[in-house]
Amino acid sequence: SHNEDDAIPLLIRARSYHDRGWFVRRQRVILDIQTGALVSLASYMKKALADTDSAIRLSDANPYGYYLRLRILRGFGGKDDRRYL
Repeated sequence: SHNEDDAIPLLIRARSYHDRGWFVRRQRVILDIQTGALVSLASYMKKALADTDSAIRLSDANPYGYYLRLRILRGFGGKDDRRYL
């Protein structure tokens, strides 16, 4: 059974979204990504960020949530790339 106060399932799903987004991005610079892939990347990263933020709200003592949040935001490079979120 699933405990609604458990942040771990959210972090697992967030990591999965993050990994899927990076699979779409394939280490390319944002400007080199085709529009469809960019939309997909942004969608995965929005979901990953939402799950990570929810997990942090549930359990701010777990450092992995903060680590994953930084990885998600870093995936967009600089402040200009965050406009896709």
